[in-house]
Amino acid sequence: MSFTSAALPDMESPHLKRLLFTLALPAVIGLSANAMHQLANAFFVSQLGTHAIAAISLCFPLLIVFGAIGEGAGVGVASCVARMLGAGDELRASRTASTVMLLLGVAGCVLAAVLLPLLPALLTAMGATADAMPASTAYATIFCYSAPLILLQMLCDFIAISEGNTRFSMWTLIGSFALNLMLDPILIFYCDMGVAGAAWATLISALAALLAYAVYFQRRIGKIHIAPRHVRIDWPGLWQLVAVGVPAALSTGLAALAFALVYRNAASFGENAVAAVAIGLRILTGGSLPLVGFCLGGQALLGFCWGAGQRARFVRATRLMLAISSAFAIAYSALVIVFAPWIVGWFSQDPAVRELAVSSCRAFHLCFGLFGFHMVAVVALQAAERSAKAAWLVLAPHGYLLLPLLFLLPPLYGLNGLLASMALAAGLSAALGATLLLGEMGTLRRMAGASTTAQLPLRAEG
Repeated sequence: MSFTSAALPDMESPHLKRLLFTLALPAVIGLSANAMHQLANAFFVSQLGTHAIAAISLCFPLLIVFGAIGEGAGVGVASCVARMLGAGDELRASRTASTVMLLLGVAGCVLAAVLLPLLPALLTAMGATADAMPASTAYATIFCYSAPLILLQMLCDFIAISEGNTRFSMWTLIGSFALNLMLDPILIFYCDMGVAGAAWATLISALAALLAYAVYFQRRIGKIHIAPRHVRIDWPGLWQLVAVGVPAALSTGLAALAFALVYRNAASFGENAVAAVAIGLRILTGGSLPLVGFCLGGQALLGFCWGAGQRARFVRATRLMLAISSAFAIAYSALVIVFAPWIVGWFSQDPAVRELAVSSCRAFHLCFGLFGFHMVAVVALQAAERSAKAAWLVLAPHGYLLLPLLFLLPPLYGLNGLLASMALAAGLSAALGATLLLGEMGTLRRMAGASTTAQLPLRAEG
């Protein structure tokens, strides 16, 4: 082990709560910094006028496509690598990560090459006007060139998190965000590049993050070694990755579709309803991001425990994650429901919008207290190689549970039906997660008990 690897958290530490927070808190901060990336671009571009912000908004579907691919590959790799490291097979973990790194880089280049000549037609189909087309095309073209870099950066983040080095991922994401924040005004205004400047800022910050990871892997700061000589097709390993990664990617795509349907339904009730729903979703996202980051960091511990055959420790870690995430989710939802009128006032002063936004916030957060259970169930099932059950669960809240409700309830009950759709889907998803996870936890407790009983005679003989 290199001297830098010694700085990694001790995944065998008996201080489970401390270890969990060591892994999870940097992941929460890093995810928040990553989310601020697009907000920073939107803020500076908005200073150029309505046509400019419309131009980059039209490219949002492209961001979703590449984001879904990167997230799917990253979640799949993180799940597999954490188990392999737990089993002590660092070589196989390095081979898996190196192979996926190559495949994802090639896929990103191919997808960008296919999209570039189709951009004018795609942007027109997405509603680009003659005024917005030049800026949209410029932004989308540069984004396509940067997309392979962004995909590889996402994968590197997941690899670092999977081996427990969430702090390096955090500082890399913060550094990338800070660089983007500095470059935006320089390129957009000082260099007079306009919307294209925002795209170049994203490309340069992604490149800087990749250079940081090149040093990370070259100096063996972590346990994973990314190198061409490690590239090897391991079909069983790749199948495990696909079984976890594809549902995660589909979930991101379905979330985008679901939110589009939510806004379309809200639009039928007027602009005030659209604004109110947007405020409610923004506040909901503010509570969701910390939980997603917490579970992402905690998954490294769960995967390690599973790979090491530590079933009892896996159960204890899962219980601890359930307690912490549920406590946060319940507290956050209670605060939003109670103080909704005051919180909504931060986003709008229009009385009509505020009245509807308060109802939206309270409806959306009615079942949010169960979201922590849902997220922990997803990552625990993924870590325990229950990929089919995890897939059913991850596709539930924005897929087969929400979409039918969005088509059924709003025509019958109006705006209240739209708000109820979100609450019902969240509640049903949590109930499904509880059913799947509690069944697995019972099995694991019995396995851990049998393992302990089998070891007792050996200890007595020793």
